[in-house]
Amino acid sequence: MRSMSSEKRILPSEMIVRFFTWWRSTLADLLPRSLTRSRGSDASVLVVEVTRSKIVFRHRSGDDSDELGTIERNVARGGQETQAAAHATQREAISALVRGLSPDRTRCVVRVDESLRLSKTVRLPLAAEENLRQVLAFEMERHTPFHADSVYFNYRPTARDPKQRKLEVDLTVVQKPVVDEALGVIGDWGLQFSPDAGPEDDRGLTFLPRNYRASTTKGLNRTLIVLNLVALAAAALIPIYQQERYIGALQARADSARAAAMASVEVQDRIHALEQRRALFEQAKSGPSAVELIDELTRIIPDGTWLHRLDLKNGEVQFQGLSDAASALIGVVESSPMFREARFGSPITRDARSGKERFNISAKLETELAQGEQS
Repeated sequence: MRSMSSEKRILPSEMIVRFFTWWRSTLADLLPRSLTRSRGSDASVLVVEVTRSKIVFRHRSGDDSDELGTIERNVARGGQETQAAAHATQREAISALVRGLSPDRTRCVVRVDESLRLSKTVRLPLAAEENLRQVLAFEMERHTPFHADSVYFNYRPTARDPKQRKLEVDLTVVQKPVVDEALGVIGDWGLQFSPDAGPEDDRGLTFLPRNYRASTTKGLNRTLIVLNLVALAAAALIPIYQQERYIGALQARADSARAAAMASVEVQDRIHALEQRRALFEQAKSGPSAVELIDELTRIIPDGTWLHRLDLKNGEVQFQGLSDAASALIGVVESSPMFREARFGSPITRDARSGKERFNISAKLETELAQGEQS
């Protein structure tokens, strides 16, 4: 997952613009309905409905809705030239009808058929709700087959689980070529995807021209202008550096959390190392010591036998050497109460230099007997 620290920092000027956008919208909601009947959200909306076979264009003004025209996405009859001519005729008709609308006062809502969009429920940490759109963009490749730059998407939180610290979100994803094809015939409006505008339904994707302005009455405009000027005068008294200090404080908290996480990982590594050492110590306590093992072998090994190597691991001893009668050593080792299941680890061979037999014997330690003797 890509680091959230790479997210673009919001400048104080952008925060001020967002504040006044919210402030104006809130004030408009508080005004009487008679003054807000022609607000941009209700006054002029171009609805584009995309299915597998066609694209339908409608213009909605208030409660009235008129169909402007339809474009077939796949022409079943005729050759390529016939199809191209049909598409050109339909596009010109739609473009002519759309040109009658005011781009700076009309918003566009694209609705996509269920067969052309991907919908799924995503579970995220509850803390992701504060920056949900950014988190979904970072996680897009993990939850869908697409990259965030190649799709338009909307989302809607549906459930919160404070105990599990989880958040369920309904995610709707549409590939950009599907939507761009539908928008390509309404002229050069300079439309931009506006996720902050909010979908009208689960299928809706809102697009606004760069210079979009909500249509309002003159009285409403004058009221909002006065209120905006009052808000601007009040905001001018608030030092902008407080925003920078707030961002710095958030960064400091993030650095502190990162350091605490690294310290926790280091502590876990130390605990794991100590557990391993404790296991080795317990294993060593459960069997005889190396001194006791050598003393026992010295006692039982007959004359004429020499040990070259001795290994003790996981409750099993392995020793190698030369002997006048190596085949008799299995019985000698088994006769000791300290060993059991003695066996040759490899065939007995003759050493050319000494003339003795070379042997490799493994045996398990009687740990219970050793513990009884120690107790």
